[in-house]
Amino acid sequence: MTRIILVTCVLGVLMAGTAEAAPVAGTVADGPAADIAFQWKLNQIDANWSGFSDPIGIAEYEWAVGTTPGATNVQGFTSVGTATSASNAGLTLTDATTYYVTVRATSNAGLSVTATSDGVKTDATPPLGGFGDMVNDGTGADIQTQTSLTRIDANWSGFSDPESGIVDYAWAIGIDEYIANVQAFTSVGTATSATATGLNLTAGKAYYVAIRVTNGAGGDGLYFSDGVIATLPDTTPPIAGRVNDGMGADVDVQASMGAASGNWDGFRDPESGIAKYEAGLGTTPGGTEVISFVNMRLYTHFEFGLPVTAGRVTYYVTVRATNGGGLSTISSSDGFTGADGPGQPNTSPDVIDFGSVPVGQSSSAHQVTVRNNSAITWYVASAASDNPEFAVDLTGLPSSLTPGQEGVVSLTLKPEEEGARAGVLSISFSGGAAPNTIALIGTGVPSPEGCGCASGGGVPAAAALLVVALGLKRRREARATR
Repeated sequence: MTRIILVTCVLGVLMAGTAEAAPVAGTVADGPAADIAFQWKLNQIDANWSGFSDPIGIAEYEWAVGTTPGATNVQGFTSVGTATSASNAGLTLTDATTYYVTVRATSNAGLSVTATSDGVKTDATPPLGGFGDMVNDGTGADIQTQTSLTRIDANWSGFSDPESGIVDYAWAIGIDEYIANVQAFTSVGTATSATATGLNLTAGKAYYVAIRVTNGAGGDGLYFSDGVIATLPDTTPPIAGRVNDGMGADVDVQASMGAASGNWDGFRDPESGIAKYEAGLGTTPGGTEVISFVNMRLYTHFEFGLPVTAGRVTYYVTVRATNGGGLSTISSSDGFTGADGPGQPNTSPDVIDFGSVPVGQSSSAHQVTVRNNSAITWYVASAASDNPEFAVDLTGLPSSLTPGQEGVVSLTLKPEEEGARAGVLSISFSGGAAPNTIALIGTGVPSPEGCGCASGGGVPAAAALLVVALGLKRRREARATR
């Protein structure tokens, strides 16, 4: 009996000692699985944990998120029961910021312990790449032609990512920048050059290298070479074609605030064919000082969104066509100027006053006239009111206005409450300057239904009619005495 009592006392002491100790802390990993150091999402934090223990069991886990270890300024402690992972996709995170997850484990005895992750940094921007020859065809400086039909070389430089660094480059080859039909994207780690052999290239065709640059958060960006031509024997350049200013038939005037555009046809090469076109813009025939040559591949038109000076300056579109032998010929348009005189379409009136309109009822329609007094066609980009009480009807406004053409925008006011109502109608044009704006005003007055009264505590309707009747009677009496 004494032995049994001794054992019971020892067990009681052991249990009491265990109940007074906090759980053993575990480790917390950022992310849904293995610990991550970076992430691109700005609305979600994931975490998982392991290693928490207690002799009498863990009753509950809670997790919190903060911008310093142990902080809860992003999300306070939230229970997940006995689950060992959690996710919150309803957060608003800041780019380039480190977030820490803290887990609090509570034992069945009510004692707690916390552990914090090592943090995950947000990086929502892709790797940085500047302008210029960042992706070169060949093993060194960029080449335009090659004689090999079985090999493609490429090298690249100038990429960076200040938040999470560059962790991988993958490269692909195709007959177009976005078509990897010669070689699919293949990782080369952090190497900055690559070679593909055993290819079956077609002589006279241009081939393009695409580089996919990935940062530590998983964000990536695509960059391209300007292409290399696998040459055919050809000793003569292409036959020059015709270059037109504008997107269709040749024009002499383009919108000063619009996009400079051009198109071309008739270039040909009977020996090796046309491998690619490049287009540029200058103020002299053949010049490219406004826009340097841009690789258009085999497209025969371009549009550059830049303002051109109205009036005196003449611009020329220049096209360089290169054949399968790597030889080129250049042809320029006859030039165009920016639109002189009136610019984008004008609108009238500048202000529309809808007067007093009963609440919940629509006013009569008022119209804004839109007229194109310029020498070019303008395209309507948008037309909208910033106050939904002013309803906009665009039925009478065409999507484009040719020189001298006009259209109308109809508006009605349906006030939702009493008092002064105001809004602005904005009409924008593609390539235009600031939107045309029309001020919209009116007054919401009480609805007359049911009360038999005019608005604002005025004269009752019956009394108003009586006043009118008495006035008419007096006029008749006055005439009778004459």
